[in-house]
Amino acid sequence: MSKNNFQSFRAWSRIHGQPLSESQREMSKEMHDEWEDFYDEGVTVIYPGSFKPMTGGHLSLIETYLSHPFVNKVIVYVGTGVRNGIDQDMAFSIAQDLTSHLSNVEVEKSPYPSPILTAYKAMESAEPGNYALAASKKGDDYKRVESFTQQHEPGGKYHDKLPEGVSVYTLPVDAKPLVFKGRDDDQDRQPISASTIRRDVMEQDYDNFAAGYPQVSDGQIRKVWNTLQGVVTEAFVGTIPGGADGYEDVDPEDRYKYRVQTLEEGGGAGHMKNVWEANDLSFADLRTLIQQALSGSLENVTEKLDGQNIMLSWKDDELRAARNKGHLKNFGETSLNIEGMKEFFGGRGAIEVAFVEAMRDMQSTINKSNIDPDEIFENGKHWLNIEVLYPDTENIIPYGESQLRIHHIREIDENGDLVRVHDDQLDKLTGAIAEVQNMEEETFFIQRTNPVTIQQIENLDNISDKLISQLQWIQDKYDIDDNETIQDYIDESIKNFIAEEWDKHNFEVDVELIESLVRRWGYADKSTPINKLLKGKDPEIVKWVRETDKKIGKIIKKIISPVEKIFLQLGATVLNNLKGLAASNPSQTADKIKQKVDQAIKELNAEVNKLDDGDPERIEKISEFLGTQLERLEQAGGFDAIAPTEGIVFEFKGNLLKLTGNYGPVNQLIGYLKFGR
Repeated sequence: MSKNNFQSFRAWSRIHGQPLSESQREMSKEMHDEWEDFYDEGVTVIYPGSFKPMTGGHLSLIETYLSHPFVNKVIVYVGTGVRNGIDQDMAFSIAQDLTSHLSNVEVEKSPYPSPILTAYKAMESAEPGNYALAASKKGDDYKRVESFTQQHEPGGKYHDKLPEGVSVYTLPVDAKPLVFKGRDDDQDRQPISASTIRRDVMEQDYDNFAAGYPQVSDGQIRKVWNTLQGVVTEAFVGTIPGGADGYEDVDPEDRYKYRVQTLEEGGGAGHMKNVWEANDLSFADLRTLIQQALSGSLENVTEKLDGQNIMLSWKDDELRAARNKGHLKNFGETSLNIEGMKEFFGGRGAIEVAFVEAMRDMQSTINKSNIDPDEIFENGKHWLNIEVLYPDTENIIPYGESQLRIHHIREIDENGDLVRVHDDQLDKLTGAIAEVQNMEEETFFIQRTNPVTIQQIENLDNISDKLISQLQWIQDKYDIDDNETIQDYIDESIKNFIAEEWDKHNFEVDVELIESLVRRWGYADKSTPINKLLKGKDPEIVKWVRETDKKIGKIIKKIISPVEKIFLQLGATVLNNLKGLAASNPSQTADKIKQKVDQAIKELNAEVNKLDDGDPERIEKISEFLGTQLERLEQAGGFDAIAPTEGIVFEFKGNLLKLTGNYGPVNQLIGYLKFGR
């Protein structure tokens, strides 16, 4: 019997109060002397992860380990990079606070891009003793733990790198993932996960947020909640099995149903759709949109700016700001004044400076002008949608100077919901500001977002014919009429996929179930829990549905990819023929972006080469990421088509849409370089 197996039954007898069997008791007596030193030394558990932020699920796993009779302490390594606005420093601080009552827990910052790589490196300099990688038996990370142990055992690749006296063992715990109480029904509750915690922050759902920390005091929960306000900038809906606590966040490339609210589109402004996300557009609409974009006849075209979004109004005789939906409710009742903004982003470095100085400059210019702010803002009923462009908070596009670009005025209702977008008094406001601005005293140049014009495009007819023929190919392949929509195309593709799979597996036809799966996967309608959906069904069908449900994001991504490709190409063409961009030197800006992309690609390739075959999962993940983004970049015209702008925003059939060309893959590649994602 191996030490690992012996550990398992002996430990769980103590933890769960379950008596050992007769045979286990005999084994225990026989092996006690052999493993006595092991009992005395104990085990240090290494728990690497992103922890953006740490949740009640993470805490549950830590506390389960601490109750283990062999465990001396748990070392938590907090990953690098930024996840949905939460950086390593903030994640580290939250993890420290949540574990402060546990004397035998150490929280450290991961010095390497991958937390698991940090665990490997930690073994190379570990103090003499026994070590184990944290994992629940119920999570897919158990395989990673087994690999970690095997590679450090005699004969393993990293055994020779272990200091004398250091041993690595497998010590998984049988921890059941915690779930949010009251979400969905009892059969299909959502597991506690960082992605859902972030969604709760974005949606200002404190009750469900608090349910994600069942073992934490109200005061600590409120502290974490306050820390994350205005910081969380995107939230992916749902989780998939995996991760050390049984579940892990879904990578954006692996999920079709997600809500993106990035810092430049964040807070009250919300997400702006790509064309292929506007599922109500018909294929006739898409054809018209292509023709209008190439001919320069899109309506209300403005540049989409790569800065930080802020909503500003005037309430109770002072400038007020909104960074989330909650700030807009009751016409800005809880919105932030300058001091509130300073506290809101306190300790956030350049981000704090950018937002605070932006508010100071705006309030100063309004006070110096001859306008009546109450007339324009109606005490929190009207809000300016503004982009903050500040060199020290540069994301991808270097604009060259500090600017506040006013997009438009938004009228809201008492719930903070948009009533209408208008520019009724914007000319009056920006004109008054222009008269009193003093750039020697102020940080930002304040002006309205420029309307941009699409210049004459060479080979216009050829490009138009090529894109429309690609669209027609999709229609012909899936028998889609002009009046059918992107949603119809997704539904038809899902039906074809299910039919092919049903035939391949020779399943008995179940019309009701198939229709339910089309709603679940095509419309993301999960009103019926999957357990209920599959109750009493053929076990083979149940197995297939559950496996497919976990990877449906990639399937949908593949389905929508041909449409996405068309509009990536369209976007790249349009963006390279724009006049009136915010960048002070467009040509120089494009060159700088290309340099960043080139550097990111080199670093990704270098990391793969450095890993060699020592971490095949990491190599596969990086290679797949790099391949996907390079393919998307090529689809959008390649390296030479990189434009000096994020994209354009325009109105089409009542939709506010964007064309971003190759900004998506560029953002992903540079984001890896910048944050190690």
